[in-house]
Formats: sequence, C-alpha cells, structure tokens
Amino acid sequence: MTVIFRAIHEYYAASPALQDLLFWCGVILFLLLYRLLRKKRWQRILSASLDYHRYHLAMLAAGRGSDEKSRSLYQAMLWAINKQLADDLNRAGGKGGLVLFKSLAGDKTCINTCGTVFYESARNYSFIESNVIKLNGTLVSTLYRIVLLESMLAPFALIYMDLRLLAAFITKPGSGTGRLYKEMFSGTGSKKSC
Repeated sequence: MTVIFRAIHEYYAASPALQDLLFWCGVILFLLLYRLLRKKRWQRILSASLDYHRYHLAMLAAGRGSDEKSRSLYQAMLWAINKQLADDLNRAGGKGGLVLFKSLAGDKTCINTCGTVFYESARNYSFIESNVIKLNGTLVSTLYRIVLLESMLAPFALIYMDLRLLAAFITKPGSGTGRLYKEMFSGTGSKKSC
C-alpha cells in the first residue's frame, strides 16, 4: 500500500499541471460547499431584513407626521420590496446576476427604484426625513445582497457577507447595515449554525 502512495506522491510532485488542477478543483469544491452551508442562513437573514423594512416603511408611509414627499418615497421603497423584487427575479429566471446587469443597463429594477429614491432625497435633502435616507441605505444593501445571493457570484458574496457580519459583531455598530444584519442574525435563530 505504501508503494502505491509513494508512486502517487512522486507523480504528483513531478507534475505541476496536476498540482494546479487539484488546487483549482479544491478551491471550486470549497466555494460550492461554502455556498451550500451558508446560503439558507443568509436567505433567512435577508428575509427578516425585508420584513423589517416592510414594517417600518408601511408604518411611516401611513403616519400622519410624514410630509407628502417623504410619504411618496416610503411608498416607492415599499413597491420595490413588495412588487418589483419578485418581478425582477422572475423576469431574470432566478438569476440575480441578470438583475444586476439590467440595473446597470438602466432598466427599471428594484435597485434602480431605490437609486431614484436616493437621488430624490439628495435633491430635496433639507425637506426629506432622515428615516428615508437611513431606510433606503439599508434597503439597497439588502436588495444587492439578495440579488448577489441568487447569482453565480454567490460563494464570493457569502464570504464577503460573513466577513462583514463578523466585523459587525466585533465593532458593534450603533446604526447602519452592520447593526441591521447583526440584529437580523441574532433574531433568526441560534448561532450554532454559523
């Protein structure tokens, strides 16, 4: 048996092409396994984030304390979550990368709707409620993450998202996307499935 292992080792050591091939096969296998292990967890976190945004946007859009411009921006963000996100993913055949390309091409997507909200709030900054800007920032992050999670870039996106989540647990941000995902992670179940 040791003769067989010695022969395999000698062949492996003498063949740089085989070393490269095995290295890249190992990297691809690692990325696929990482995606398999982490995708469901992030789907739950991002679903909780969408629920958070739905609740707060609906509450603020229905509130009497909001001015008409802010209310219309809240409703636009609600529309991006409730109607446009599902429509974008259906039209793209479940391929999130296609949604990104359509967004970059200027098509009407959920991401571009939030971009419009951003530009409208920048144009009318002194009249817009700060909640519009905060909710739009975290919503854009959530939408990008959902779209990336459904694309071919999912393994790389998952590594990035996990590193950002780890940084949020270390730095304990007071607001923003780090705080949102940290809270959503804590609220979606036990941490043993990290």
